[in-house]
Amino acid sequence: IKNKTIHLNRGDSASIQIACNNSSFDIGQKLCLYVMEAGNCENILVQVETDILEESNTATLSITSENTKSLSEPFSHGAKEFWYELELQNGIERTTLIGFDENGPKLFILYPEAIVEGGNN
Repeated sequence: IKNKTIHLNRGDSASIQIACNNSSFDIGQKLCLYVMEAGNCENILVQVETDILEESNTATLSITSENTKSLSEPFSHGAKEFWYELELQNGIERTTLIGFDENGPKLFILYPEAIVEGGNN
């Protein structure tokens, strides 16, 4: 992550540690990452959730290889741009921690993966 932009190659996995600077994450809350089609907040392509199991000022969100592969068919050049939002859920209460704001959307940039013999599905 650089300046709130997530950069990953298709097929890669990542663990992202989220810090809660002014308070803490509480047991029973849920951290959700939504990756959307750029320009269309209604088209969520990937949803990643993690349950908060202990009180802490940090939480880890795991993006799997399957998550990044599901964003796009294999491609061999350039990068594909998506938008993302990070949300904290506490029962029915939802708070956007990182997302569209006065500076615009938060970007999730997907780069090509190495294509192995037989293909990468």
